[in-house]
Amino acid sequence: MRKLALKFKKNYAKICYFLVLIVLLIANPTINAASSGKCGENITWTLDDEGNLIIEGMGKMDIFYTQENVPWGQEIKTVKISEGILTLGMCAFQDCQDLKSVVIPNSVTYIGYAAFRGCTGLKSVIIGNSVVNIEDSAFQKCSSLLSVEFPNSVKRIGYFAFSGCSGLKNVNLPNSVLVMEGGAFSFCTELTSIKISNSVTEIGYNTFRGCKSLKSVEIPENVTKIGTGAFSLCSTLTNVVIGKKVSEIGNFAFQNCAALNKVISYAIEPPACEQYDPFDGDDKGKCVLEVPDESVEKYKMADVWKEFLNISGVESVAADGNVSVAIENGMLTVRGASENADMEIYSITGATIYRGKVTAVEVSDTEIYIVRVAGKVFKVVK
Repeated sequence: MRKLALKFKKNYAKICYFLVLIVLLIANPTINAASSGKCGENITWTLDDEGNLIIEGMGKMDIFYTQENVPWGQEIKTVKISEGILTLGMCAFQDCQDLKSVVIPNSVTYIGYAAFRGCTGLKSVIIGNSVVNIEDSAFQKCSSLLSVEFPNSVKRIGYFAFSGCSGLKNVNLPNSVLVMEGGAFSFCTELTSIKISNSVTEIGYNTFRGCKSLKSVEIPENVTKIGTGAFSLCSTLTNVVIGKKVSEIGNFAFQNCAALNKVISYAIEPPACEQYDPFDGDDKGKCVLEVPDESVEKYKMADVWKEFLNISGVESVAADGNVSVAIENGMLTVRGASENADMEIYSITGATIYRGKVTAVEVSDTEIYIVRVAGKVFKVVK
């Protein structure tokens, strides 16, 4: 009997242990069975008890397809990615809401689909200078993201890559960017300024839809098409400058931009508008449309454009080859010159107003300016 009692006590202790373990796993399903492992052929990961993740090795990370397949879970607080890692895998850090900042090393060339999607605590991202492709939804819904540093290596920004980054205020895209896919910066509700790469040839559909803090936008010289809904629901957008090569504007491109009061189009031929009015919901009676002097009558005859009641020639533009100088909204702006080109601005009396490399300078009430830039001299009338 005594032996049976002792055996029962031992079995009872084991049963209690396993019951407690099961309860803990049910109460906290994010506990990882392992704190280290492999996430690529020659890549290892280590996660400590405080949520610090280290990824090191050489080559491409695994593709995880869903966040449930990520071995380190979503409870990480910091991540250190070592030089030698070439790609960040699909869904690798999705919904890691405690992650605050990320430095992507220079060896990385590719940021995978949804790699950081839903990282709502992420505030800053530094992207290494070898990244070429930022995949679809890579940083979607990173609502605390305040800044992103884009290197000159980036060529593609994927569909909805930064959509819903409601804390992002400024975006400066280098001229290496060739493609901005649809919805790339949609519903970035605090975005106040955007510098679009001069290499982009098309603004994709819904690219800046719902950016309700955006005040002005300049479409670069090489863009030929503005896609459907590209700037729709930008409710505080007041000024739009359309580059001279734009030949097509998609359905509802500037729909419900209620504050829009000035559109400048440098296109000699009025851009063709698709079936549904690109300016639907905008006040064409209030909004001023400025076009090249020689094109005023063409715009007055063209579908959609003729609905603007105030169409006038742009008299304050001087051009020589690909370089042009214009005065818009109190800013003297140079287009077509290299980013590091020296610029000098003088009054008509010869007084120096500005010398430097900035391509946009606030000007005073003086009527005529002499501008020297890119080895050319321009006379510009305010």
